[in-house]
Amino acid sequence: MLAILPWTLTIGLLAGVLGGMLGIGGGLIMIPAMLLLLGDAYGPDTLHLYKFASIATSSALAATAVHQHARNEAIQRARMPAIVGGALLGMVIGLVASLLFRGTGTELLKRAFGGFVLATVGFQFIRGWLGRRRERRTSEPTSAAGQTTSVIGIGMPAGFLAGFFGLGGGIWAVPAQHLGLRIPLPNAIANAAVMIAILAPCTAIGQAIALSAFPDLSLADGLLLTLSLAPTAAMGGKIGATLTHRLPLGYVRAAFHFVLAISGLRLLLS
Repeated sequence: MLAILPWTLTIGLLAGVLGGMLGIGGGLIMIPAMLLLLGDAYGPDTLHLYKFASIATSSALAATAVHQHARNEAIQRARMPAIVGGALLGMVIGLVASLLFRGTGTELLKRAFGGFVLATVGFQFIRGWLGRRRERRTSEPTSAAGQTTSVIGIGMPAGFLAGFFGLGGGIWAVPAQHLGLRIPLPNAIANAAVMIAILAPCTAIGQAIALSAFPDLSLADGLLLTLSLAPTAAMGGKIGATLTHRLPLGYVRAAFHFVLAISGLRLLLS
């Protein structure tokens, strides 16, 4: 663990800074970085340990964001039961599905993660155009259609990403609400933060239990990995939030997406 500590501290800091600056979930940064910089440090199924550490770190950081959104009265409480319920259901499905990928199968999971990273970058390039489409009326959160959309279209896919890839789910939940339901972006981000605050610890518990299925992995190693990521990630998040107002974010975002695309391509072709 001491040998990789400088790397994990750096990865946590980088994930925090970029996440706070660009509004990108830390898992999308931490997991590719750990895979590419640390490799299979804990054996052939190491990816599953990285997934646990990533989602556990997100759990430790989520409550602060929810508190801030609640103070700003940005949370749409009527939507939350359906979104969170769908997310928890999707998480169980994703977690069970991920257990099918062990040993050599973990390599396929790495490639799937790389493909997802590339798809995410591609979507970000067209997201601006989608966001400029004319606004139309959103579905009512308490209507049957609104509840069903929140469960199936927002919660379940976000939860699946958490269980399967170890991501917080915000990468899906925010644009799905904003572009799909025309929910204002501040509200979409706030709703996603509440979802992550509940989903992430539940997923971390599920991932911790799932680690028992991998004889070469140890929950103790996962906890140590989390402890080495979380402090610098928290510090980086505060730095990133400050830099948001001082740096040309368009150029920073473009450079980040380029690096992320290269990372995804390397994982896909590994």
